[in-house]
Amino acid sequence: MLRVIGEPGSPDSHIENRIGDPAANPYLYLASQVASGLDGIRRGLTPPAPVAEPYKSAAPRLPASLMDAVSALESDQFFRTALGSTFIDYLVKLKKFEIGRFLQHVTDWEHREYFEMWCTLVAIAPGRGIVGTHRKLLPTYDERLVWGQGDGHGLRTHEAGTLRVSGLNCWENWMPQARTVLYAEGTDLHVGVWPGSRAMTETVTRFVALEGRVWSLAASGLLSVDDIPRDFPLYDELSANASGLIFDGGSGIVSPEGIWVSGPAVGREGLVTAQVDRDIVNRERLSLDPTGHYSRPDVLSTTVDRRRRAPTVTIDDP
Repeated sequence: MLRVIGEPGSPDSHIENRIGDPAANPYLYLASQVASGLDGIRRGLTPPAPVAEPYKSAAPRLPASLMDAVSALESDQFFRTALGSTFIDYLVKLKKFEIGRFLQHVTDWEHREYFEMWCTLVAIAPGRGIVGTHRKLLPTYDERLVWGQGDGHGLRTHEAGTLRVSGLNCWENWMPQARTVLYAEGTDLHVGVWPGSRAMTETVTRFVALEGRVWSLAASGLLSVDDIPRDFPLYDELSANASGLIFDGGSGIVSPEGIWVSGPAVGREGLVTAQVDRDIVNRERLSLDPTGHYSRPDVLSTTVDRRRRAPTVTIDDP
């Protein structure tokens, strides 16, 4: 694009050549413009009429990306004649390698565009509202197509009456260091939330109760084909491969002694309840307190970074 600045008769009038990108090789883009200009002169081409708003013009657009530009150059017979096919083939090959290297890396833009959506466990206190938001540390399996990696900001316990309550999301309940952080925070009641499967909850719920000497609650969902909207893109595949319930529940409560006192509730909706006695927590921790008297922080320790993850960190002068 050539931009005319000024008006007829003004000594300050000049033309700005905006075709070349500042990052381009100046020899190549000047040579290509000279060759193109000479070709237009030889063929007697008439420049298009000037426009006041070039970005709203219906004029043909230049390639919008490096990929499009390389593809256009590779198939352009004029530049092959003007600059030589050997040179064009060499330049195209170099640029394709450059594009390949670029496509192998995830940039800050991709992180912001695709990975800043998290599977978040929200803690809500009566009368206080939201008191915590924990972003799942690592999405499980195919969840990684949708959710990004969380951080340690929400690895905290919260007061609920005389108890301290903690929570983890789905498969991160199996992460030893995440559990250790919450044990060290003094959790008495740990809540594991799950999409819904007895196979997921029946082992780890009891394991957490015994390991942490805590009350362990599994909150697990139910999902059948009837719950899926028919306009969901994968409805036909899901309905063809599902038999009965896709997720069959598994909610329940285990005492610090490792005993199921309610549930697991499988294949049905309902509430699971239990009378939670903190004295049982204290009693069981007499024999095992994994981050108290039965710990060796001089030998084994865990560090948690509670800073929110950000794609950039800015360091300014004092």
